[in-house]
Amino acid sequence: MPKAVARRGQNFIAQAQAQAQAQAQQYIHCRYNNITSKLFGMICLLIIIGWLFSGLVISKWIKNELHLPLSKLVLTGKIHYTTYKDIQYAILSIRLPVTFISSNMNIIKHNIKILPWIKNVRVNKQRSDRLKINLVEFVPIVRWNMSRLIDADGISFSIPTNRLVKEKLPILYGPEQHEKEALVGYQMIIEVLKNSYLNRLMLKSTSITLNGSWKLIINNNIHINLGKYSIIERLERFIELYPELQHQAQIKKKHINYIDLRYHCGAAVSWIPVVKSIT
Repeated sequence: MPKAVARRGQNFIAQAQAQAQAQAQQYIHCRYNNITSKLFGMICLLIIIGWLFSGLVISKWIKNELHLPLSKLVLTGKIHYTTYKDIQYAILSIRLPVTFISSNMNIIKHNIKILPWIKNVRVNKQRSDRLKINLVEFVPIVRWNMSRLIDADGISFSIPTNRLVKEKLPILYGPEQHEKEALVGYQMIIEVLKNSYLNRLMLKSTSITLNGSWKLIINNNIHINLGKYSIIERLERFIELYPELQHQAQIKKKHINYIDLRYHCGAAVSWIPVVKSIT
């Protein structure tokens, strides 16, 4: 009997020890998990704080950059009619702070491009306070109806009158929306005169009516009516007749006023007396 009691007591002690050991291991495992969770939480918190801090730094840098003023404006290209004031006005008319980052280059480009004599424009940002603008202007070759100009491609545009004081351009008159057609005819007439012995004669003005009739005024104020048919042939006839007409003018002591070439041959000529200057 005592042996059985002793055996049961040993079994009880062994079970108690096993249970205590299991509880201890479970406690250690739970504490390890708790420490690991806290450590992971602290690492995540540090990462979030780092992100927030870096975001604040970047935001502050951007804010400072946005308030950097545009202190230098560089214009490049063959500029004849554009002034710095034109460009400054185009930029300031945006009515936004002129800064390196906040300035919208497309808006600036648009505001400059609407200047009627600007053919093309490129806008580049350089550093935080520098704006480089490259301009391409239309190059006029004739005046169009006095109020506008035409370039070599037949495109009409305008330039402030006070900026054309030094320009001595021939005048081309014609119906609106027919600039390119008028320019083609004008260039043909110029080419004929240039290739003749009358290349010293310059066209003061050229006009074409809506029905295609051409009239010229050359630099000695002679008015020439070419009509609307066979324009080049009639101009070549004028070139042939001009020396004889000059000779007759000397004999008659008169000036040639008007030459009408709207005939199959020859020409009708109007004369005016020579006005002697009083000395």
